[in-house]
Amino acid sequence: MACRWMSVCMGLLLLLVDPPNTKGEAVPTFQPATLSGSTHTPETDDDYVTSVGHVIALTCDDADESDHVTWSREGAPPLDTAVAGAEVRGGALWFLPADSSHSGIYACSRSDADPWRVSLRVDSGVCPGNTRLRFLQPHQSERLHCGQEHIFSYGANTHISWLKDCTPLNRSEDVLSVGARGSYTCLLHFSLDGHNYTSASTTQVLLEGADQLSKPQVIRPFNETRGVELGSRVELTCEALTGGDVLLVSWRRNGSLITNSTLFTVTERVPEESRVEKTLVISEVCVEHLNIPFQCWAENSLGQDHTHITLHAANQEAFYCLVGLAVSCGLLLVCVYLCWRCRVELVLLYRSLCPLRKQYDGKLYDAYVSYPSGNSVSMAMTFALRVLPEVLESNYGYKLFIRGRDDLPGEEVPSVKLCVMSSTRL
Repeated sequence: MACRWMSVCMGLLLLLVDPPNTKGEAVPTFQPATLSGSTHTPETDDDYVTSVGHVIALTCDDADESDHVTWSREGAPPLDTAVAGAEVRGGALWFLPADSSHSGIYACSRSDADPWRVSLRVDSGVCPGNTRLRFLQPHQSERLHCGQEHIFSYGANTHISWLKDCTPLNRSEDVLSVGARGSYTCLLHFSLDGHNYTSASTTQVLLEGADQLSKPQVIRPFNETRGVELGSRVELTCEALTGGDVLLVSWRRNGSLITNSTLFTVTERVPEESRVEKTLVISEVCVEHLNIPFQCWAENSLGQDHTHITLHAANQEAFYCLVGLAVSCGLLLVCVYLCWRCRVELVLLYRSLCPLRKQYDGKLYDAYVSYPSGNSVSMAMTFALRVLPEVLESNYGYKLFIRGRDDLPGEEVPSVKLCVMSSTRL
């Protein structure tokens, strides 16, 4: 075991001093967004950092394609190619691409070696966190290799672009010559199985020598926004470079320092002498936490630097569309039901608002009304002489021939044609 650890440390030291510069050389031990050996936590053998939407491959120590490797996630069953976004290639666990749900601790197992545990952190933003460190001699230049040789082995149609502090440099070579401190990110665009992907590797270049002090630099978060759900638990990590001096890192909201309370928990971690991480845990996101920047401040004797991250409510567009569709369907069904139940009233209302135009069809009357006569049928007379004329003639414009009202004594009985109501009127 001691010999194996010594071999691993020697390999990492050789990579930092003189990394491979050709595509035909052996695949390096670091992968896209892989932290250097000095950043390992006590709990894991290797640490990885990448951004959402980028490809990353977790390596299993020195395993190759001939080894039978089983990957598992802490607290979950073994992983296989059925896991969404994950694929095992050549003993490495690939995320095509990675998203925030992939953050966690993974372990690979082989029959001839002890389990190898690695951690993966997937952040939002364009540039991943610093993965490698290079120290630059004053007044000298340094050659940075894009690395990610495994991409050249599997991918095709590769294209490289460089960023400095997340700003494009308009450079596309494999090896970049730099002469100033900063965070340099190599974005490797490639095609794999007919799909286009992007992998990233970031190198932090610092000035050599303890006497080279500088202002601090916050490298994470990078003035970004994050969608969250109300009531959920959220972790915000601030990562800053010390500049070679004593560094004070803090979280602030509305200019006020955030300290430990029932809602907030602040923890600090120093993965190496030149970098400090401070994590803010919000146990339950409330409305007052939204749309207000949480600022990460880094201060030393030479100055200060700060960035922010803003929380906003997660996109609920699909939910609102579903609710709107359900309400619309319900209102439509109610309208159809009411129209069916009140169809007669609606027809009468329409006729009262839009009466039919009177058309001349050759008939003097629209209907002939007859009723029994005599004292015992006064109700029939009232209906025929008062109710019907009031409704049909006054309200709807029908012309009625009512026996006993419109006929004259001795007049001839109206013909049958007068007894037929016009079809256009009904």
